[in-house]
Amino acid sequence: MKCPYCGAINPPDADFCLNCGKKLPKSVLTQTDKKECPRCHHLNALNSKFCENCGYAFTDAEPEPDTPPNQPPVPPQAATPANHRKVPAILAIIVLIALMAGTGWVVYNRYFHQSAAPKTTQVAKTTRKSPARKTKAAASSSSSEKASSSSKSYNTQLYDEVQAAVNQTMGQIPGDNSVFVSASDELHLKHFVQNNRPQRAASIIKIFIMVTAFAKAKNGDLNLADTYTVTGADKVSGTGDMQNMPDGTTLSYRQVMDHMMEKSDNMAANVMIDYLGGLDVVNQEIKKLGFPDTVLERKMMDTDALAAGKDNMTSVQDLGDALTLINNGKLISKEADNQMMAIMKNNQNHEKLPAKITNATAIYNKTGEFGQYGVENDAAIIQGDRHIFVAVVMSQNGHSGEQIEAESNLGEKLSHILLDAN
Repeated sequence: MKCPYCGAINPPDADFCLNCGKKLPKSVLTQTDKKECPRCHHLNALNSKFCENCGYAFTDAEPEPDTPPNQPPVPPQAATPANHRKVPAILAIIVLIALMAGTGWVVYNRYFHQSAAPKTTQVAKTTRKSPARKTKAAASSSSSEKASSSSKSYNTQLYDEVQAAVNQTMGQIPGDNSVFVSASDELHLKHFVQNNRPQRAASIIKIFIMVTAFAKAKNGDLNLADTYTVTGADKVSGTGDMQNMPDGTTLSYRQVMDHMMEKSDNMAANVMIDYLGGLDVVNQEIKKLGFPDTVLERKMMDTDALAAGKDNMTSVQDLGDALTLINNGKLISKEADNQMMAIMKNNQNHEKLPAKITNATAIYNKTGEFGQYGVENDAAIIQGDRHIFVAVVMSQNGHSGEQIEAESNLGEKLSHILLDAN
């Protein structure tokens, strides 16, 4: 069997290439009438435009099936040097004799793959498209990112239980419903992603405003200890209490950010956007950090922008990746990520995913809701005595009561499946 990555010839029953070590994709070996999703490895019909399992959109130039999600395919290995291709005649005879004796493959493997093949440097794996997140994702991503090129196996029973919990809750309500679930490495849970796509973010976009602030502070572009003075021109309606503060009140930008995250303060979010340099600067940082589905197109309560068709968008994959990296201390820095965890721990809205969870020791989350468009979102890190998991739900074009009930039921089921796992 010819390896589709480096061109080496392998035995017909080989699972991994003996030259480059990459797993030989099943679609090449046995499923010639199927194509494999590069995100979740589900086999789909050749003419499928979207993955039947995770909703991934196929393009004309798909990455190789066994490369990590949304990462450009690994380039083929350099051709074997010419001096190794010209095997001395006597060695060729020895190899031929060994082949005839039934041990030729061992000789071939030892000669060509231990001495002849050029040595390569292992490249860190990425979780998404952005080069900026290569080392971060490699250091922090869960076992699901690494297992695609190793012999490590997933806990399929746990994955099936998560799938069933999602189907029994979010799968029973109308609207556009997306789900992301990941868990601490010791559970060996492959990242669960269903119906990933950009959706209306509502206030959950404030997670990425916070992330941008800490990223720019780490780079020395700003100091969150700088002060802001409340002015009437900045006041907007909606959630939060900064709009009720007297003009002239002084806050540090760290305090402004606390209001933005803990009480979902809309005025605080707009003040932070201005302090960071505006919408374009925030979007540049978001893309730099590697979140391709996320865009900030308007400030909070900007009804004119909404009327013009502009809205803030994100996806469960972007949110799930962000929270997974923050939880592992690998998004901005260990110190910055810990500070973001502390801010999210003080969030006051626990009516969705955490509402029915009784076995958690700590909850870190941020919600988003937009009644006009039937939006109910929640992104949470749920910590227990032994395990920890990340869950993200995004639901739009539905009914608020049904969405909140389904999300709280999902959180309860996931807590028993993942926090109580042996």
